[in-house]
Amino acid sequence: MISLLQAPQVIRWVPLTMSIVPATFDQRLLAQSIDITFLLPFLFILDGLWETDSNWFWAVCILLYHGYAVGMEASALKATVGKKMAGLSVRMDDERPVGLKNAVVRNLCKWISLLPISAGFFMIYLRRDARSFHDIISKSKVVSGSN
Repeated sequence: MISLLQAPQVIRWVPLTMSIVPATFDQRLLAQSIDITFLLPFLFILDGLWETDSNWFWAVCILLYHGYAVGMEASALKATVGKKMAGLSVRMDDERPVGLKNAVVRNLCKWISLLPISAGFFMIYLRRDARSFHDIISKSKVVSGSN
């Protein structure tokens, strides 16, 4: 028999966790394609301001892309528009959100991942944790199945 003077039991709420798995190369390529499509209207606007054969045009395009990627990955969204639409997010190895410094390092190292013959990106196929060169250098990862 339960007494009214007995202390109530404490109910512990445990948050439900979704299965978090490394993002595959295909998922990341889809996200990149969505991001490029998302940025195309801005590039068309820039195209009207500069001649496309101008070095300034391409420099501004690169800065626009990197500013977008760094800003979005370091934000509370933890992902660019393309990554969000593909169900992906970027986080640190220890599951913390990516900070501004790490987002800058991660996106600058993408240029190194392109050399030679995009080998840094194809590391995703070779590694069990599906991390690319720029993920390893910045101590980050792209995961699927997380908010």
